[in-house]
Amino acid sequence: MRFSLVLLYTVLIATLSLAHVPPPGDLPGWLGSLDKVAHFGMYGLYALILMFWKARSQGENRQGMILAVLWATFYGMLMEILQAMLPQQMRDFSWGDFAANALGALAGVFVWRRTRFQRWAAAK
Repeated sequence: MRFSLVLLYTVLIATLSLAHVPPPGDLPGWLGSLDKVAHFGMYGLYALILMFWKARSQGENRQGMILAVLWATFYGMLMEILQAMLPQQMRDFSWGDFAANALGALAGVFVWRRTRFQRWAAAK
């Protein structure tokens, strides 16, 4: 897997994280409740993409899994901090979002370890 996909997904997360969205009061109730699920899924997929890239470029090892979780978690925190710096009423920092990001990254690596993704990535 090429690094360009990792970079593209990183930019996609930044774009979605920093884009202007309507205030939560303007969203239908069911849509507002999907926020944490979306964070969890986005960062789970991010960790999976990082693991595919790592396995394809340098081989798989425990250090790579730890780095994927740490990087995705760090990036999630960075996005939350940047949201706090945006003009008022645009976006804000959320510990809940950060927790969903970190748990999603852990889940992504867990899925990596428990599925056949590893073999597929190794088959260059």
